[in-house]
Amino acid sequence: VHAKLTDQGRLVIDLYHRQYFERHAGHSRREIDGIVVDTEGYMEGNRWHAVLRYADAHGARGGDHMEWQLFTPDEFAALAAACGFDLVLACAWADEAQAPAAEIARMQVVLRKA
Repeated sequence: VHAKLTDQGRLVIDLYHRQYFERHAGHSRREIDGIVVDTEGYMEGNRWHAVLRYADAHGARGGDHMEWQLFTPDEFAALAAACGFDLVLACAWADEAQAPAAEIARMQVVLRKA
């Protein structure tokens, strides 16, 4: 990405905040269009795992296991700097006045090619 940007080009990234997920591990259940989705979420190192199981009135219908590497704002800023970017802005809810926080699952980061 760095090589494709023009000088001073900007990159906007939407990320999950690691500290939010560290605090929200566990089981949840919801129903979507007649399908029950059981989710077990847990951290392993800096990676979030979501194990999903699906069922309908006829029984089990399979599942998925998804995994993401998660960062705190400072960790991502350090990684971005190592890749040749300057941090322009880190926010939550796409609101420049709202700082990322462990109570908010997602954050947005604006980087500029150094």
